[in-house]
Amino acid sequence: MQQDAAESVEGANVPEDCYILFSSHTDGWRLYEAARDAGVKARISPTPRAARASCGVSLLASCDDEAALLRLAEEAGVPLEGVARLPRQRNARRDTFC
Repeated sequence: MQQDAAESVEGANVPEDCYILFSSHTDGWRLYEAARDAGVKARISPTPRAARASCGVSLLASCDDEAALLRLAEEAGVPLEGVARLPRQRNARRDTFC
């Protein structure tokens, strides 16, 4: 039985994050600054391997803000390579050693 990408092994829904993909880090920074100025919450993040085979930077944001970020990119003239919707990968116990 195949699992939906937004479901965990236990069947509970896992929230999705949107990774906005760019061909250059300068495009990522331009959109990050436009988002910050517009009050849209986003952060610069390494691009996950699940989103693209080559490494690079992406803009990590809530998928609820996807439309606003796409509009800001268009207004600012920032070229995008796409948007990858992935299950949340943050681990609260990361770098916890005790």
